[in-house]
Amino acid sequence: MSAEVQLSGGPLVELCAAADVGSDTPLRVVLGSEAYVVFNVDGLFHVTQDRSTAAPCMSPLRTWTVWVVDGHLFIDPSEYRRSLAG
Repeated sequence: MSAEVQLSGGPLVELCAAADVGSDTPLRVVLGSEAYVVFNVDGLFHVTQDRSTAAPCMSPLRTWTVWVVDGHLFIDPSEYRRSLAG
């Protein structure tokens, strides 16, 4: 999975096919040295960094905007967003 798509802003990097993410099971994706978790919540896709939130958080959980292009899920890895829970 090394596809890149260019929309407005930076290049988008493919994480996986949308069909690979079940509604009950998050999918862990590793790209280079970064690990992400992809969630399907009622047909809407969400991506967070793969980090435990069970212990007290010292920094917010990172999230990314998910782009669905031709049945595949993409993010802009350079985007910086914080989880509202963080």
